[in-house]
Amino acid sequence: MSSSQFDLRKSTAALDLSPRDQLLGKLAVVGNFVSEKQLKAAIKVQQAESPSPPLGELLLRMHFLSQSQHSRLKQLHTQASERQQAKSKDPWLGKTLGSCKIQAKIGQGGMGAVYKALDQALDRTVVIKIIPKELARNEEQAARFVREARAAARLEHPNIVQVYRIAKTEDGIPFIVMQFVAGGNLEQYVSRRVLLDPLEATRIIKASALGLKAAHAQGLVHRDIKPENILLGHDEEVKVADFGLAKQASAIDASLTAAGQIMGTPYFMAPEQWNAEPVDRRTDLYALGCTYFFALTGKRPFDGDTAAQLLNQHLNRPPPKVLDLQPNAPAATDDIIAKLMAKAPSDRYQDAASLIESLNRLLATDLGSAQEWNDQLTQSSAALVVEPTATPSSGFASSTSSVSVTFDSHSQTLAQILSAKKKAEEKDVQKKVHRGPKTQSQKTIEVGAILLGAMLMIVAWVGRTGQSETMNRTLKRMRTQITDYLESQEYIESEE
Repeated sequence: MSSSQFDLRKSTAALDLSPRDQLLGKLAVVGNFVSEKQLKAAIKVQQAESPSPPLGELLLRMHFLSQSQHSRLKQLHTQASERQQAKSKDPWLGKTLGSCKIQAKIGQGGMGAVYKALDQALDRTVVIKIIPKELARNEEQAARFVREARAAARLEHPNIVQVYRIAKTEDGIPFIVMQFVAGGNLEQYVSRRVLLDPLEATRIIKASALGLKAAHAQGLVHRDIKPENILLGHDEEVKVADFGLAKQASAIDASLTAAGQIMGTPYFMAPEQWNAEPVDRRTDLYALGCTYFFALTGKRPFDGDTAAQLLNQHLNRPPPKVLDLQPNAPAATDDIIAKLMAKAPSDRYQDAASLIESLNRLLATDLGSAQEWNDQLTQSSAALVVEPTATPSSGFASSTSSVSVTFDSHSQTLAQILSAKKKAEEKDVQKKVHRGPKTQSQKTIEVGAILLGAMLMIVAWVGRTGQSETMNRTLKRMRTQITDYLESQEYIESEE
């Protein structure tokens, strides 16, 4: 029986029940612990006795509940009571703002509370951020909230949480309706795992940097980059969230900026934030460096019990080494983090684009040459063979048929190259042969193998446009060059 089918308060026999017993009685019937008839019988006995026993104990005494059922009902009653208390303390829960009905509170920050809501007009889940009433009464703070929300609403990028709408409640309190990302944030993701793979951590930071690059191009500085503000959705989706502290880097309205005001999260704040000095895009990059360290190690770069301790470390101590905590991480991660977290902004990456270049090199070399990438490429190339259509209905099918042979040939060649390279390297280990550090040419050819694998995915589409022969000639040249190089390096043994 659903709650809509049974309302204990409508029962004349229940008018004298305490709120506690009303809730318990409703849970007992809705949860199919007792029938409505049994409940009314128990209520009648309760009202006849003096003093009245608790309804739950009476249901147990009258053998309407077993001991285990009674314990379970008490547990459900406690949980329901806590939800009621939380709802009574938070006036926004259950309310509708515009077309959005607030369902649950999912966060709280300095610039407002964050709720999960249902946009009933569009039938989609959204996030609503509401400025605290105390700040709403302050005209300057309310103006800052609206101005910065409008600036964030101009951002449209795959790696940034989209702002849908900015409005005010009937009482004039500003709120923002934003995109909901199903999943969790980076802080939660790391806490649920022993350690992130360096490749995965680097990809997350690169995606975040792409989002920041777009924001910085619009003149926005986030000012509160941290693991909690990097959301991880399905299909490796990464989005930077909460531009609630975002500031227009140019044309700052002095009337909205309090002198000497410190904004940010202490564990991830740059030295200039601690000193209440002007901030710019390099401030976000410092915080992203702290976040990168956290993603790789599961620990904050600086920690302390007081703000003074954190202040001293951010201003005076160099960042700790990733390799001390994560020996399997590439050495280049320490170099990147050291540059991101330089004390002077002039010593850091000057923009997100420069950082992305370094991350790309790291992904293509130190991480890109990892054996797991080779295995992924081999699996991908074997799975990307295009089969001809059995019953062609247009000219497209015949072109696909002609492409499938060359496509299969290229994919097999790539798989053979990677397999031969793997066997040769294993043989080197057995013979205790050490080839020394990789040269730039070796790194380049490995990147070329990765690019060849990526180009295989394009061949099927190119075949539709009638340019398959040109692409095949290009791929053949790449195959020949890669094979010749690997043979020259004794990766592939020549036949005798």
